[in-house]
Amino acid sequence: MNKYLAEFFGVFFWMLTLGCVSINAGVGTIPAIGIGVMVAVMTMLMWHVSGAHLNPAVSVTMWRSGLLPGKELAPYIVFQFLGAGAAAAVIKVLKRTAVSGNLQSHPVAVFTAEFLFTLLLCYALLRLCRQREKLSPVASGMMIGAIITGGVFAMGTVSGALFNPATTLGSGMVGLLPFKSLILYWAAQVMAGFVAPYAYRGLNPDRK
Repeated sequence: MNKYLAEFFGVFFWMLTLGCVSINAGVGTIPAIGIGVMVAVMTMLMWHVSGAHLNPAVSVTMWRSGLLPGKELAPYIVFQFLGAGAAAAVIKVLKRTAVSGNLQSHPVAVFTAEFLFTLLLCYALLRLCRQREKLSPVASGMMIGAIITGGVFAMGTVSGALFNPATTLGSGMVGLLPFKSLILYWAAQVMAGFVAPYAYRGLNPDRK
């Protein structure tokens, strides 16, 4: 099941970023960078779990090449489509309630944006710490930087893409956020921090 969940979340964040950076932006450099960054991130995070297909066509290729058992092909594809569908539902919520360029967006949009990408950031940091001896500081830095970059592209106009209680406080102090909204941000970010270890153990049951 962990393989299928990895495919779900990989496609989920790919689709979420694609939708958020592309709607009202059209085809261009900025959407391309944001989407490319997130695909790179999810590939690195899910490679050791499922092979990071993140694409039904890739799964078919792997099956035809003998690299994916036939019994796993259908579940891979189903969870990939479920991930895209779940992301599409979240995009509709974010784009319906958010006000572009205004950090005082609808609370549901802010909470969703901050929770999802803080969760991804915490998950990635946990994995990097667990595999510290196998990864160089440069690779680790690129991973975290890529997540932040993709997150800013996707959620910058929704919540400001803070993903950090400390920078949230700083943003309030310099007037980027109203102080009354800090609790909402902190609730989403701290909740993501609590959920991340469970997500990691769920996708990596053979790892402590």
